[in-house]
Amino acid sequence: MKKMVLFFIVILATFGCEKQNQNEYSYSLTGEWAWISSCGGISYHCSTPESSNHNIKIIFTADSLFSTYQDGVLIQSTKYQTYILPPADMPGTPNVIKYNSSNQLKFSIVHDTLFLNDFCCDGFNSIYKRIK
Repeated sequence: MKKMVLFFIVILATFGCEKQNQNEYSYSLTGEWAWISSCGGISYHCSTPESSNHNIKIIFTADSLFSTYQDGVLIQSTKYQTYILPPADMPGTPNVIKYNSSNQLKFSIVHDTLFLNDFCCDGFNSIYKRIK
């Protein structure tokens, strides 16, 4: 019986874990995203399109180009790459976008919502919705 349980655990461990390719993260980012809100900073404040009177859109292309538009005007366009942080470096936050050669953001995507978070403790956390 113990051998059977051990065998079952080995089978689950072997086939139950799915390796993720780093490129999968790039593909999930690909598309247009509309800004919903940003909160953070030393004084902790929040901004939205309504409170700031600005509409912001970001675009991630399949050829690794990251562009930011404010009220329809291109603000920045740069190459980006995504990678997975080793768990020992930052547990629980494996998805990272690196752009402008040194800027980095943690990101996660839940359904059609993109969460971008600064690495510093008083940084900003921004939310974007995928544009259909």
